Amino acid sequence: MPSRPNKYSKISIEVRNQLITRTIINNERLPTVRKELKIAKSTSHAIIKNFRVNGQVAPKPRGGSHPNKILEKHLTFIHDTIREHKNQKIKITLAILKSKLESHFPGFTISTMTISRYIKSDIAPLTLKQLTTFPRDAPNPNNSQSSA
Repeated sequence: MPSRPNKYSKISIEVRNQLITRTIINNERLPTVRKELKIAKSTSHAIIKNFRVNGQVAPKPRGGSHPNKILEKHLTFIHDTIREHKNQKIKITLAILKSKLESHFPGFTISTMTISRYIKSDIAPLTLKQLTTFPRDAPNPNNSQSSA
């Protein structure tokens, strides 16, 4: 039996099955079996308890996928709104997008961070260039210098 590389390595289904088979079905002593399989005492007890209570050998699933907050209809609306503002040469911000989304879809709330994440992600790939609506030579109102 190969040794486990570190203290917190995952225990395979095969090893779990061996533990259950040898201890519960074949009535071998747990300390002997767990030492041969190189499983900690607490882990072996947890595996056996999980089998007796739930009838499962596999560990319970952890984490998982979270449902998407933005649906396809929201993405389409975001793209259309950005395109509309770009054609009209009007600056659009995440706050404007948020308010337009929430007013167009009643009961739908979303943060600007979520919108930003979707705009930058593969789900709705838009670059900052695509979001920019001002020509390069246009004066930037944030960089206006005061004349004395």
